[in-house]
Amino acid sequence: MGHFVDKDALLVVLLALQIVLREKKNLGEIYRDLRERFGYFWPERVPVEIPRSLPREVRSRRLNEALGRVQIGTAVDVQSGALGITGLGVVKVEGPSEVKGYRFTLEGGHTIMLRPSGTEPKVRVYVEAVGKENAALASALTRAAHKLVLQAFPESGSAG
Repeated sequence: MGHFVDKDALLVVLLALQIVLREKKNLGEIYRDLRERFGYFWPERVPVEIPRSLPREVRSRRLNEALGRVQIGTAVDVQSGALGITGLGVVKVEGPSEVKGYRFTLEGGHTIMLRPSGTEPKVRVYVEAVGKENAALASALTRAAHKLVLQAFPESGSAG
C-alpha cells in the first residue's frame, strides 16, 4: 500500500478512524461485532530470559533440541485449575523451516509460538487462546510455554 513500516501505528489509527466513520459505530461496538463474527482471541506476549553466558549457537541448538521433541500428540502441561484443564494435545507443529521459531497448535485451536530473539538472549513467547470463555487460558498457555523454554535452559530458573 506504499506505507512505511515505522509508520504502521499511524496507518492503523487512520484505518480505524475510516471504519468508525463508515460504520457509524464506536470502536467498542465494532470490536464486539468482530468478536461475534470471527470469534474470541486472547493473546499474550512475553519474553523469557535465557543465559547470556551461553554462545548464540549453543542457545539455538539447545532450544531446537528441546522444542524439536514436541510432536503431534504431545500433551502440553497447561495446569489451569480454574478451567479444569491440565493438558492440551499438540495437533500441528511448525518448525524453523516454516516459521522463525516453533509454533504449536493445540486442541481447541489455541497456539503457542516460541521465537528466539535475534538481538538478545531471550525467547519471545506468543500465545493465543480462542473461545469466549477462555480468557484465563492465555495465562496458562504462557506458563506452559515458559516451561517448554526451561527444558532447554533449566539454569534460567523456575517458571513463574
